[in-house]
Amino acid sequence: VSVVQPRRNHDSRRPEPHSRTGGEKLDGDRSLVPRVGKDDKEHNPNRYVSFYVTNFPDDISLFHLKRGFEVCGILEDVYVAKKRNVHGNAFGFVMFSGVKNRAKLLKALNDVWFGHYRVRANFALFNRFDTAESRSLEMTTGGMCLRA
Repeated sequence: VSVVQPRRNHDSRRPEPHSRTGGEKLDGDRSLVPRVGKDDKEHNPNRYVSFYVTNFPDDISLFHLKRGFEVCGILEDVYVAKKRNVHGNAFGFVMFSGVKNRAKLLKALNDVWFGHYRVRANFALFNRFDTAESRSLEMTTGGMCLRA
């Protein structure tokens, strides 16, 4: 009887991925790379895409919503508002990361079913992490907000 030893997956020469003091990590060529944290959504908005979703059951749990939407891509956040939309239906927002084709993801979201309810999704008009100051600056300088 032979015993198979588990394969060790570390190399003693490689640095730890995150240093505890500076909040930065070292890559292969020893150059400093900023660490990605929770507030990365504020600094890199193009990496994240938010969608407005409606037409799902009122009594569905957040767990089941996440399970239904995670088949479409890398799910980052699901938010269900306590308020209702103009038609009296529940609504919410879903955020995905690493999106390469927004139109394809939108089509996939519109194909999600919860029982007899087919979800209606559309691109979110505003970014959750936008500040009023950045929106007013964009309007005063005449800048355009491009949505790819």
